Amino acid sequence: FFAVQLANNVDEAMVHIGPEGRIQRTSERADRAFPMLADAAGEPFGSVFPTAAEKLGETDQILEWNRGGETKYYLVNDISATLGQTDIVQSVVFTDVTETETRRQELKRHNAQLEGFAAAIRHNLLNTLQVVEARLVHADEALGDGDLEEANESLVKASEASHTMTDTVDDLSVLAREGQTVEEMQPVSFAAVARDA
Repeated sequence: FFAVQLANNVDEAMVHIGPEGRIQRTSERADRAFPMLADAAGEPFGSVFPTAAEKLGETDQILEWNRGGETKYYLVNDISATLGQTDIVQSVVFTDVTETETRRQELKRHNAQLEGFAAAIRHNLLNTLQVVEARLVHADEALGDGDLEEANESLVKASEASHTMTDTVDDLSVLAREGQTVEEMQPVSFAAVARDA
């Protein structure tokens, strides 16, 4: 009776489990989503649907379900009906959260890409700063030795490296304004970059 009352008020896939852990009743939506439940009345829920049973009581209650080449995500919750101190029925509700979970996973991938991009930019800028610093130190030493030509060459290279850094910052500013992430990266020759530095 309680299982029928609960099922009539919820528009989700639902399984009703008795106090001994056996399936009492399943909703039509549950039978369609999880065909193994359709004829499982009287069977232990944990044996019929172990992956869902494991989700009960976990902090991550998202069940990934693959059926017919399609992946769906369900939030697994349980509701207990008690009479006095005794649980008389436990209802397991499967709420389809596929759209939300798909977006969450896309956002997670996007964030990982942004973190990788930020690390690459940081590395690029730090390397350029090191080149500028090394060139300035070299120019200072050349001036100390009276080699104006070598000092001038080092200052020109330091200036070129600082312009590269400015270009990178300008590109990042455009990227931030446009609100898009880098779609395509191109390999560069390490030898050519080292030669230019």
